[in-house]
Amino acid sequence: MDEDTFIGSEKPVTYLLAGTSINTGVFGSKMKPFISTKLIPDGDNQTHIGGTLDFKDALEIGGGYKSTGYANVLLIVKTKFGLTAAYAYDFGMSKGSAAMTTSGSEIFLKFKF
Repeated sequence: MDEDTFIGSEKPVTYLLAGTSINTGVFGSKMKPFISTKLIPDGDNQTHIGGTLDFKDALEIGGGYKSTGYANVLLIVKTKFGLTAAYAYDFGMSKGSAAMTTSGSEIFLKFKF
């Protein structure tokens, strides 16, 4: 296979994300609504609408709904030294060719230098 042909025929997935932070004035918390879109060439695009409630930039609890028919809940814990750990769970009825076929968990760690 010609490498130039292979690279030229790839169709990358594009992610778009927008959100904001709104001070609630209650216990130093903020509401963080967001919308994200996953643009899939030759496939079904996906949209995710959700938000979190951030408590003093240390703990976030939230959830959302995906256009694939899944809802999700998430928990994010942040430390003062730059480490963030999160857990999310998707559940619901899938639809569309790009949808997941089962419910599932997601875990991530991030370190900010």
